[in-house]
Amino acid sequence: MRESAIEKAFFEWAKEIGALCYKFTSPSHRGVPDRMIVMRGHCIFIEFKAPGETPSLLQLREINRLLDAGVWAGWVSSLEEAKNIVKRYL
Repeated sequence: MRESAIEKAFFEWAKEIGALCYKFTSPSHRGVPDRMIVMRGHCIFIEFKAPGETPSLLQLREINRLLDAGVWAGWVSSLEEAKNIVKRYL
């Protein structure tokens, strides 16, 4: 499954469960995760990858910066992984 297909399916699922799911871009700051998900007063960031792919070093650095700031951030390569993260942290 392509990264864009996983991300689109996740966006639709997030809407169904009542989460806010924003495409997160920062034009002056490369490497930020693809999506910011907000629900019940909590926020997480998810980077989506196609199966078999991994984040770049820049993306991993940004994930770690978010974790150091006290929010959950990570990456997934399947819809089920993303759903499980939301169920666990939100």
